Amino acid sequence: LIDAYRSASVEVRREIIEHLGSVVEGSGYGIVKEAMHDPDGHVQGGAVAYAGRMGFGDLTKEVIEMSRKSYTDVRSKALRALIKLDLAEASALIEEFVHTGSVADKKTFLAVADALDNERNYPYLSKLLVDDDEGIRKATIGVCGNFLDDERYMNILRGLLADTEIPHEALKVVKEKRLTMFKDRLVDLFSDGTKGMWTRYYALSALDRSEEHTSEL
Repeated sequence: LIDAYRSASVEVRREIIEHLGSVVEGSGYGIVKEAMHDPDGHVQGGAVAYAGRMGFGDLTKEVIEMSRKSYTDVRSKALRALIKLDLAEASALIEEFVHTGSVADKKTFLAVADALDNERNYPYLSKLLVDDDEGIRKATIGVCGNFLDDERYMNILRGLLADTEIPHEALKVVKEKRLTMFKDRLVDLFSDGTKGMWTRYYALSALDRSEEHTSEL
């Protein structure tokens, strides 16, 4: 199969990697190792994801390198695989991304934050909530919305909703999670004519969703 892979077109190489578990004899380690260096991003991404699922610890160095330097979606797949292969190495890399990394590094982490629990995520997300880049701050709010069972994250959301300038992402979290405890705040925001049009729109949208939830109950 590895010979067929080497001589195949990019379309066929993608198919091989996508269905590797079904067509390979053995673990597929050899093909995966080679495919991780393929010039095609889809092949790279499929290979590194497979390495993570199969626990190919011998490829940890390659996975780290792909987490640092590759196509955007491949980097996220690589970091997700690294979390499975070596959590200590993944944590060290995430620390670097969050504290001294580029915007792209931070986005790579945020794309896989769901692979970590609320406890591990808290210091990273707390840091990124005050990042210099507005896009990172907005994305971080959305990620925080996945951990609202932890009171610390709920307090973050409460603080955002109490601000004078409320990030629309916070209102989107309220809408998505149908957080009826914020109904009064939503009514106040929608009724406040000094708020911007989009703030009032998102407040109304979240309010409508919470009303749907109430009626379902």
